[in-house]
This record gives sequence, C-alpha cells and structure tokens, in this order.
Amino acid sequence: PAPAPKEPNRTSGNTTNPNPVQVKGVPDGFFDSSNTQPSETSASSQAANNLETAQVKALPEGFFDNKDADLRARGIQPPKVDINDAYKEFEKEIQEDLQEVDDRLEEEEIDAAAEREEYLTLEQE
Repeated sequence: PAPAPKEPNRTSGNTTNPNPVQVKGVPDGFFDSSNTQPSETSASSQAANNLETAQVKALPEGFFDNKDADLRARGIQPPKVDINDAYKEFEKEIQEDLQEVDDRLEEEEIDAAAEREEYLTLEQE
C-alpha cells in the first residue's frame, strides 16, 4: 500500500509551537493555548452567567414542585425553619389524622351495627 499523502503544515504566525496540529474545519491556531486572551474568557463566562440569570428570571413562580428549589431558582433565599415549630406542626397534623381515622372507625361501627340490626330483623320475620 502507498503511504497517505501528507498535508503541508500551515502556521498561523505563532512561532512558539514548532509542530502545529491541523484539523479540517478548525481555524488555524485553534488548539494553541497561547492565543487565548483572559479578557475573551471572562467575557464569555460573563455572557454565560447573564444567559443563566435570564433563564432563571424566565421561570414562572411555582415552576418546581419543591418550594425551596423554586425560591432558589428565582434567586430568593428560603427562610430557615425552626425545628421546634416544625415538630409541633407535625404533631398537630398527626393528631388531625388520628382524629379522622377515629371518626371513620366510629362511622363504620355504626354502619355495621345498623346492618346487623337489619339482618336480625329480617331473620326474625
């Protein structure tokens, strides 16, 4: 097999890299690290931050199911939760649930007693 023809090395005016890497479709000096300027990098990162901020502002209230995540996405720090208050609220909710269960059981007992009464009445007839 014949060796593949080599492309001539093109230089981009950068003399610090004696063997520049050439890739089709990529501008000369793209891979040279000495060509990057800090101002371009900071400007691009600032543009990315502005775009991210604009996207966050575009999110409607209630976009996330989690209230804390929703507040953080809009740039608002969620309030700190007092553990004692949260525990008292939890106990209150548990008591409400227990009361609801007791009411349901009492109602079922009344319904069962009525059904037994009706069954006994029919059986005696």
